[in-house]
Amino acid sequence: MEVQPIIIQKTASELKQIFHTGRMDSIKRSMQSAKIDYRIEGRGGNAIYTFTEPQSVLKLLLISDYGFTPNRHLDKACELFKGYFLGCRSYAQMFYVDIADMLDVCADTVSRWIQNFYNSGLLAKGIYDDTIPTLYCTSFTVDGERCLQEITEEQYLQAKARFSAALTSGGTQADAIKALHSVTGGNVYARRAECINALKWNPLFDEIAAEIKDELEEIDNGFYI
Repeated sequence: MEVQPIIIQKTASELKQIFHTGRMDSIKRSMQSAKIDYRIEGRGGNAIYTFTEPQSVLKLLLISDYGFTPNRHLDKACELFKGYFLGCRSYAQMFYVDIADMLDVCADTVSRWIQNFYNSGLLAKGIYDDTIPTLYCTSFTVDGERCLQEITEEQYLQAKARFSAALTSGGTQADAIKALHSVTGGNVYARRAECINALKWNPLFDEIAAEIKDELEEIDNGFYI
């Protein structure tokens, strides 16, 4: 079935509410900084602003519904959103520090962006998505750089068992950590993806995903633990 183009129209009054300012010149500067494309029909208070480009529509939604700031980093926030929610959600099982490396931002920024999703209700805190398998991985350092590698559930459980056994037999914390590392050479983790709150899921996200299907496939086939 052919994908229908996305068309979002906003009045000047609606944009003032979204950008929390009564000055259209300031709103236009913000949209220019965030590289949000639009066209204008009409003049003054009667003007209609139309958004059709998928990335621009997504940016507008991130600003209006999820507390993002309209600046030059919004493209990277969009990449996080697409990798976390629109594709196969590989980002949802990654560590913040590794997502930050991919997006070339600091981990605190990634944490703040994801907190916006929690605060808006898009993510349900403490609830995990059982439709996505648990991802088991190990973390270790090579030449001063942190590396991640997928492992089996058996390796994960074996490492945890050795850690517990070392403590139970009277070993120190250092002994237990050494026993934990003896299986894979590093720490082990079980990563699960948080659930999305369907009540907060904007139908436009599905339309955006349909329009950028090829781009999402590239994300899904990219870096993954």
